[in-house]
Amino acid sequence: MSNRKLLTLGGPPGSGTSTLANLLKDTMQLQYVYAGAVFRKMAKDMKMSLEDFGEYATKHPEIDKELDAKMIALAKTDGNYLLEGRMVGALVFKEKIPAVKIWLEASMEIRARRLTVRDKFTYEEAIQKMTKRDECDRKRYLDLYGIDPATSSCYDLKLNSDNLLPEQIAAVITSFINNL
Repeated sequence: MSNRKLLTLGGPPGSGTSTLANLLKDTMQLQYVYAGAVFRKMAKDMKMSLEDFGEYATKHPEIDKELDAKMIALAKTDGNYLLEGRMVGALVFKEKIPAVKIWLEASMEIRARRLTVRDKFTYEEAIQKMTKRDECDRKRYLDLYGIDPATSSCYDLKLNSDNLLPEQIAAVITSFINNL
């Protein structure tokens, strides 16, 4: 039996996945790979906004396929990883790769408030941008894989971050993993 650790963490923008990942990667001694950072770099390299690049990716499925293939390849290695991305949990489930799959969610209001701080949007801009991005991403994932990651039943643990501090969520996840 392998002592390998693979944890996937997904959730919509503003749900707290990146904050949580930064807490978990060190305490659990995992290599951290964030699909969103790769996607953002691709957008920047093409001199496109994240929103425009998301729309572009809708018409160019090879972008998501390439990114997702990289995440799956990492999941298949012997390394200890924390892979963060909206599709990664559903994809490792589909590929039957053993992993602890976590989904973090939050209300639209909480997510918007977080994005006003993180991305310096007004509340209204945050709602508008999140709604557009959620719809765009959902369409891409359904078209490519027939999966809506937010409603998938593949997750081992789903948590709502509305009323919990990141440290509290990390403690719940650590306890959950330790009790497997």
